[in-house]
Amino acid sequence: MKVCVTGANSLLGTNLIELLLTKGYEVTGMLRTPSKFVLDPHPNLKLVQGDVRVKTGLNKILVNQDAVIHTAAITAPNLKKYKTYHDVNTIGTQNILEVAHLAGVKKFIYVSTANSFGHGSKAQPGTEELPPRSPFSKGLYARSKLAAEHIVRSYSNKMHIAIANPTFMIGRYDTKPSSGVVLLMANKRILFHPRGGKNFVNVADVVQGVLTILEKGTNGRAYLLCNENLYYGEFFRKVKSQLEKPQLLIPIPKIVLLIAGCVGSLLHKIGVNSPITLNTARILNIANHYTARRAKDELGIKFTPIEEGISDAIAWFKLKE
Repeated sequence: MKVCVTGANSLLGTNLIELLLTKGYEVTGMLRTPSKFVLDPHPNLKLVQGDVRVKTGLNKILVNQDAVIHTAAITAPNLKKYKTYHDVNTIGTQNILEVAHLAGVKKFIYVSTANSFGHGSKAQPGTEELPPRSPFSKGLYARSKLAAEHIVRSYSNKMHIAIANPTFMIGRYDTKPSSGVVLLMANKRILFHPRGGKNFVNVADVVQGVLTILEKGTNGRAYLLCNENLYYGEFFRKVKSQLEKPQLLIPIPKIVLLIAGCVGSLLHKIGVNSPITLNTARILNIANHYTARRAKDELGIKFTPIEEGISDAIAWFKLKE
């Protein structure tokens, strides 16, 4: 089978391409800067330069492909304008879909976000049946991805589509870095962390899940790919145990984050970029938890302890050197 993977340079895209190649797939990796791709050359891998915002040239990339796995997205949490996310995450997805359909692509797997669904607690984690909840539904990134999901679903009568909704991925090949920023934060003697939490998952499990969705997923179906629901303090203690360094973990009072968020939102309004806004602060104070019961029950997808993803990421960033 011939598969095109967009966003080939990303944490997910790179790991996914590596897995597809080991399984014997012929892979076309679409990315904006081929020179930054970190995997070694492979006879079944072709890298092509492309931009999902520009339709011109997409047909040449997607013709003769059996499937597309669309991972390309802007994920930065602190951009000021919704249009920045919308142009790539929503319109870019629509462009890829339209061209893929016209090119005769049989399967389209869209990689979205868990925040398209309502989060829950450890006792009652979020599922694919729950609508998105505030404050995540107010986030510009999550809004753009949900809008793209609606477009993807509208193609379910034209081609086989399915959606993968991963949570916070940890693992190797995080070249930007993206989620790996939390590992770099953890490599400090004193670490201040929010009181909230999220669901963490090994990127190796996510790519295996995406491949399983490609092979066995139901048309029009979405699948949460998630694993361990942890408070930030719990997660950082797991990282600390592997780094084997003395470290003091200090939780940040919720009110302090909210005040910082208010200041950041005011800065945004006057055109000054800030790493935190009021909505971001609210998110950091929430236990943002999910379950992968559907993926496990329907597709038999399995997940490994998050410690394995942490270990892979630590080795990738060479934090022990």
